[in-house]
Amino acid sequence: MNLLRVAVAVAAISILVALLVWYPQPQRDEGEAKIIISLNFGQEVLKERTVKAGQSALEALKEVANVSTSYGGGFVSGIDGINSDPSEKKDWFYYINGFLANVGAKDYVLRDGDVMRWDYHAWGDTGMLTAELADFPAMFTRGYGGEVRKTIVAYDPQHGAEARRMADYLQARGVHVSLIPADEVGEEKKVENIIVVGQNSTLFSEINSMQVDMPFRMVNGRIVDWKGNTYEGAYAEAIQSPFNPKGNWACENIVLVIAGDDLNGCIETLLSGKAGFWVLVGDGQ
Repeated sequence: MNLLRVAVAVAAISILVALLVWYPQPQRDEGEAKIIISLNFGQEVLKERTVKAGQSALEALKEVANVSTSYGGGFVSGIDGINSDPSEKKDWFYYINGFLANVGAKDYVLRDGDVMRWDYHAWGDTGMLTAELADFPAMFTRGYGGEVRKTIVAYDPQHGAEARRMADYLQARGVHVSLIPADEVGEEKKVENIIVVGQNSTLFSEINSMQVDMPFRMVNGRIVDWKGNTYEGAYAEAIQSPFNPKGNWACENIVLVIAGDDLNGCIETLLSGKAGFWVLVGDGQ
């Protein structure tokens, strides 16, 4: 009887092992991710390190820096001695591939190729910047949470060459790109990334008039920043899509606006990898 029980147990274990081998097992992401720690909207980089993917954003940060947390460990209040300052409304914000993350750092799992940026900046005047360009083109090539959306390059008729340059750049990096006149963009704007080249379309006017936090807007043909300063030239800025039905912090799709009088200069800065959280080419007035 005991031999029979042993035989049955061995058979059961053999079947279990076979099932474990046959069924795909959940695995933590392998590969590497990059961590960048910076100040004042990317103006000063303090650290840039490579870490293993498959761990939480918080775990990875603790590997490369001294970290202070609050609210039960879900909020990073200090990195390497630089702490949140409520009086000046300064905090640490983290971005994944250009998206301001919408979950706590202990809940986001880094994926292979992710670029995670921790930036310490003021938010009182600027509001919540839901996207940044310092890590362009990661928002189009890597996406957020492993999901990469298709991209529309929407352009004014007179800016077809500049739009083609953007499209070619992204296509060379494996991005699915559609080149469409801006006034022909329809419902797909709700689910896809959009790059708007030029400011003479209904699409641009709609974005420009929305009540979302943006570094720049066009007012009476002039570039105006969030402090009311005016400029001549061109700018590029990214926001999470205000067209997304889930809201403009869904971490799904991006709107990148390139507008002004010197689009080529703006695009050159962007494609050269020299962009900060935004690009401004021009002079203040």
